[in-house]
Amino acid sequence: MIVIADTNVFIDSLFHQDPYCTEILRMEHKGELTFIMTNEMSEELVKTIFMHAQQLGFTLDEFQEPFYKLSRALRRTLPANSTDKTLYCRDPKDDMFIHCAVDESIDFIISSDIHLREKNKVIRNKSQHPIEILKPQDFLNTYQGLNQGLKIQELAKKINSNRL
Repeated sequence: MIVIADTNVFIDSLFHQDPYCTEILRMEHKGELTFIMTNEMSEELVKTIFMHAQQLGFTLDEFQEPFYKLSRALRRTLPANSTDKTLYCRDPKDDMFIHCAVDESIDFIISSDIHLREKNKVIRNKSQHPIEILKPQDFLNTYQGLNQGLKIQELAKKINSNRL
């Protein structure tokens, strides 16, 4: 599944050991999820990670592990292009995540940012699917539900094929 992870997912995992965000990064590392980003998104991510480490007073040695995790995730991230310039959010910087989801037909944005999650209308991607902007915990619950649904469908197919 290809998803968009907001900058705060990385911050909360790498610096604050949030269990939900850490699980999302673990899922990406294991290949269960794939992140997609535009250049603008990856530049903001790197800049924000450096600023956050500096604000927390990290030494170079302390910053090494989060930086390696970030760089490995960025190497695996799919590149995206976005031409959408519609204003969706109160904070225009948050629009880049929705623009990417619209143009790349992504169904899920994972974010703890309340401003990004509060939208007045349903936003659809180019495939006309509604874009869901979910908190990390809600995304994990949704993902588990989707996987459980697939497992049930596979089991039903096996049962039906054995009846023939």
